[in-house]
Amino acid sequence: MTTPDTPAYELAEAFLLKRCIEADLRIVQDKINTLVPIVLDSMLTDGIQHIRMANGITLHIHKQLWARAKDGDMAAAAAALKEIGLGEFVKESFNVQTLSAYVRERERENEPLPEEFIAHIDVQEEVTVRGRTSD
Repeated sequence: MTTPDTPAYELAEAFLLKRCIEADLRIVQDKINTLVPIVLDSMLTDGIQHIRMANGITLHIHKQLWARAKDGDMAAAAAALKEIGLGEFVKESFNVQTLSAYVRERERENEPLPEEFIAHIDVQEEVTVRGRTSD
């Protein structure tokens, strides 16, 4: 056990505080998620664009357009964008988390990474300190 006047103890306290704040935030976000559709429906029904509340918050209608691939078919959407001259919106990419999981699996199995992989992908080990409770 370490004493309260050490950096390790301060870090442990910070982890506990973070956990409490995150739990409170989840509760608040759930409340917001429940109330937004109710208030939005009321404002739209009453034709209200904004409401100034006594606590200083102004609730307002926010509209924004989003373009997404139909039915999640990214390949077809990318091909269509390229075909109509909008190829600048298409980029080839990969998922860093999935690729990192692949690297960790290869390491666990003591399998070397292919030379071509090593030539183009940077693999770095990250070392940090985490906290957990012993519930």
